[in-house]
Amino acid sequence: MGGGEVSDLRTALVAACRTQLAEGPVALLLSGGTDSLTVLWSLLDLGVRPTCYTFHLQGKVHADVVAAKIACETWGLPLCIVQIPRSSLLEDVKVLTGKFRATRKTLVQCAHPLLHLLPAIAEEQVFTGLTADDWWGSSKSDAINCSGNHAEFQRRRRARLQDVETSGYALWQRIAEAYGKRLCVPYRSTEVTSWMLSRTWEQLNRPKQKQAAIDAFIAEYSRVAIYRRNCNLQCGSGIREWHDTLLSRPCNVNRRTNVVALYKDLAAGVAG
Repeated sequence: MGGGEVSDLRTALVAACRTQLAEGPVALLLSGGTDSLTVLWSLLDLGVRPTCYTFHLQGKVHADVVAAKIACETWGLPLCIVQIPRSSLLEDVKVLTGKFRATRKTLVQCAHPLLHLLPAIAEEQVFTGLTADDWWGSSKSDAINCSGNHAEFQRRRRARLQDVETSGYALWQRIAEAYGKRLCVPYRSTEVTSWMLSRTWEQLNRPKQKQAAIDAFIAEYSRVAIYRRNCNLQCGSGIREWHDTLLSRPCNVNRRTNVVALYKDLAAGVAG
């Protein structure tokens, strides 16, 4: 398959996990999507059996929980499901926008579950599939503009590689550190990014989205029907709509019509 020093994604991920792994028990943030599953299976290749963690918003059990349960039952792993109480919204957003200075919509909403997951995690080292979509080109924009245009695909991905804020990477690291955790991100490693950037959009995503992951972990995918297309965390979990309810609350003193403007007000201390 090519790809420089490694032959496939599995080899690259296992190498990355080995490099980032420390002594002691391991936690994994498991959504049941392709990226966290491939990290799980790479850890299992190394003989590491992590405790898995996922979440759901109070009153909404979404697809991530279902997929995570199937994966953990299939491989005999412990799973901790954390419920985020709806009463925590305003205070949580104040922490994200104030203490952690996050105001971009996607970053705030995707990082929100960490405020509840990390306190529930007993292990110090926490693995995640974060940043994988930066290299897969799973977004609608990448699919439209990069399929058939490798130069543009490379330009976008190399720009992301230089940006530590991409996909919330730096934000998640700051939050993890605040909770005394070491966030391990194999998809941000040199081993994995080098391999991913050696492939075209078509090589990664044809005939199915993230086909290279299916090929690399075909035995695991054959064992259980768990494959699903990419779904943005904030959308599938209900977090996006939950955050929009802030606009109708008394904290919206400036009568903002979009939640990003309200985030900025909260960050500046002029709302809430």
